[in-house]
Amino acid sequence: MKGQSHILQAASNKASNSNTIAIVNGIRNTLKKLVDVPKQLVTNVVFDQSRFVKNAVENLLQQTILRAELREALQLAVERTSHAAVASAPKPASPDLRPLAILLAEDNAVNQKLAVRLLEKMGHHVVVACNGREALQRAAEMPFGLILMDIQMPEMGGLEATELIRERQRATGRRTPIVAMTAHALKGDREKCLSAGMDGYISKPIRPHILREEIARVVASVQGGHDHENQETIAIMDKQKSSIDRAELFARVENDEALVREILGIFQAELPSYRETLRRAVALKSAQDTQKAAHAFKGMLANLAAVRASTLAASVEQFAKANQTERLLEPWQAFEEELKRVESDVEQLLAGAAK
Repeated sequence: MKGQSHILQAASNKASNSNTIAIVNGIRNTLKKLVDVPKQLVTNVVFDQSRFVKNAVENLLQQTILRAELREALQLAVERTSHAAVASAPKPASPDLRPLAILLAEDNAVNQKLAVRLLEKMGHHVVVACNGREALQRAAEMPFGLILMDIQMPEMGGLEATELIRERQRATGRRTPIVAMTAHALKGDREKCLSAGMDGYISKPIRPHILREEIARVVASVQGGHDHENQETIAIMDKQKSSIDRAELFARVENDEALVREILGIFQAELPSYRETLRRAVALKSAQDTQKAAHAFKGMLANLAAVRASTLAASVEQFAKANQTERLLEPWQAFEEELKRVESDVEQLLAGAAK
């Protein structure tokens, strides 16, 4: 049951009733500031059930227990936790999931910034809509690989926007995966989202691993059929967006333009050597050399606030680390294309382009 905290407290028959209760209360007091944790008490001593309910114990089991019974009791405790992050455990993220063009419908500026940064670190491309009406318009302008839809937004909420998107798509036969985002996670919310036409559901605050897994899960059944459209949208977005987050880069050096130019000058001077080292390693199918060269690029590009290029370098590094030398060519080519864009942006910055 990934994504939640669960405590399984086992007490032997050597422990007294009062000691066992003290253990459970101690765990509750330690963790209650962080999360409401369901608990299972496993013991072969028969205690008074009502006494343990008063002490926040969800279920009382006997120590001689079948694995299936334990699993059932744990599941019951989880389902009774009203603010569970996800209604059901998502499938693990696919390592072959391609970068997606994602439409993020979110009205809160802080939530926008966090979600965009998390998605970009995963290698995705993000367009932001500030309400449901704008999301509806954006979804009509270009095909997206995924839509992350906040439920409560001004002008038009996420449920209404989803219903209208689905109504449009019934005529085309296309179905863009839509994942709901909500800060409430109340009972029945998931059913309302699915009824409106959504495919997934996550609660706020956003947890990176849950977001990654839910994206992988919902796109698994449809990505292949519309992948060419997703790639076309990414190409359009790439042309419209700089490869370097210039505001972030300047913020890191407290807007010291001279220092930025110095850093970029070093990068520009060393780029040919680093690039050739990686190219040769990939051509020779040397996993060790490729991993080393890609790792160097990953750190260097991260320092330049070139998030996508750094992420693609990390992808090359991971393939090499897994010794998948036969599959290095495609991720390296994707990285090389992005590196060309970084190189062009560096030239513009050094030439005095506006920050």
